[in-house]
Amino acid sequence: MKESRERQIADFIGRIEPFLDAMLRDMRLIGDTPRTLENTAAWDRANVRAFFSVLEALSNFLRSQAQFLHDLGWKGLKTAQLEKLKPSARLTCRENIKVSLEAIAILRNPGMLPMAFGEKPGWTKMLIAERVRDRITHPKSAEDLVITAVECEAFKEAVGWYFQLLIDCLALERPPWLRASHHS
Repeated sequence: MKESRERQIADFIGRIEPFLDAMLRDMRLIGDTPRTLENTAAWDRANVRAFFSVLEALSNFLRSQAQFLHDLGWKGLKTAQLEKLKPSARLTCRENIKVSLEAIAILRNPGMLPMAFGEKPGWTKMLIAERVRDRITHPKSAEDLVITAVECEAFKEAVGWYFQLLIDCLALERPPWLRASHHS
């Protein structure tokens, strides 16, 4: 049984690492692109949109992988959690983030629970970033397209928090591009 479980873990990691790397390529490119006074606002908006696109894809992928592990016999998920893993489940962005990370943590790294949601600084920054994404995606005026310096900083902290939490939930080794300062 132990050997089978280790093989399942290896298969799981083998699926998630290439997916994660592919999804993060755009984020790294955008973050490394030189910014000028002329393109800063456009890059800020592109970065926010790209991150939430990656986040949605990752969350959906993690939900499918959590369901897969459950179907293999991994225990720990409650009926209500399993309902939210279904592809037909209609979740808000923040529900999708929480459900996917909690399910993976329960199955892969139970020591991560309770999760870093609620009043935690990283989750608070994520909620600010989500509001910015909503505002720039559905602007009602030109001012809605402006991302303030405070919002940019909150966004950067949210990105670091999310990827560090993801790495911790998956019980993976921290990649070199993820700075230790992102863990909060």
